[in-house]
Amino acid sequence: MSGFDASQFLRGLNEGARRQIEAAQNAIDQFAEHLVGDAQELAPVDTGALKASATAADAKIEGNLIKGEAGFNTDYAAAVHERLEVHHPQGQAKYLEDAMRKNAAKMGPFVADQVRKATG
Repeated sequence: MSGFDASQFLRGLNEGARRQIEAAQNAIDQFAEHLVGDAQELAPVDTGALKASATAADAKIEGNLIKGEAGFNTDYAAAVHERLEVHHPQGQAKYLEDAMRKNAAKMGPFVADQVRKATG
């Protein structure tokens, strides 16, 4: 009986896994950018600094998770976000949280579809 060299097969598995992880990271980055755009539409506007401070960081692998970040980077972003009693002529409190709620159910299917496309 002759032996089977599994090294090429294993390299293929590793390459496939790498492409899946990369596709998932890219999809999470795209989704975070979309989320930031939706949050910017909801953010209150006085000078425009809050809206302009919106960012989405590149997705990173932490253990078995791929994590993305989206947020606003002014000293007062959290206060404006949390103060429900303040009336804003344009925009609203909970601008990031509401954008996240609106998009939460779409994220998993979007990431899965992008991984399928990249590795299909």
